[in-house]
Amino acid sequence: MAEVSDIDLVVVGTARETLVSIGELRATARTVRAAEGDARRPVVVLFERSDPGGRALEAGVELAEGSGRRLIVFLPGAIDEVPPELDERLQSLGRERVSIRRALSAEPTELRSAVRRVSPAVVVLGADEAGFGEDQVRDLQRDVRCPLVVVR
Repeated sequence: MAEVSDIDLVVVGTARETLVSIGELRATARTVRAAEGDARRPVVVLFERSDPGGRALEAGVELAEGSGRRLIVFLPGAIDEVPPELDERLQSLGRERVSIRRALSAEPTELRSAVRRVSPAVVVLGADEAGFGEDQVRDLQRDVRCPLVVVR
């Protein structure tokens, strides 16, 4: 988690509690790691080609590495092929622990349904004006019953 200590992020849990300090982020990582009974539940990253999207990917990879969980990266429908920088960054986890899925539609409800179907332990996403906005984050939080890590 040392690599993500300089990232400005907000962790949104199902209890509607906002965690703001890096110490609390580490506590969230320990919580994700401690749920050994649910070790099959993956870390999910909603990737977008933006600065917050890149930071969200880094945070998701760190959570997956630290917890020993699989990582599922959802790509927006606008990305036709896996960006080389994404493929390169995911190599540290190994092919057996990473799955890249394309969102079939840009429709937010379909993306939320796809995320809900994989039953994630945690969802990491980058939020900014061009990507996920406050309303979309709130809708995702309501639909997906796991902590959300929102990276700005």
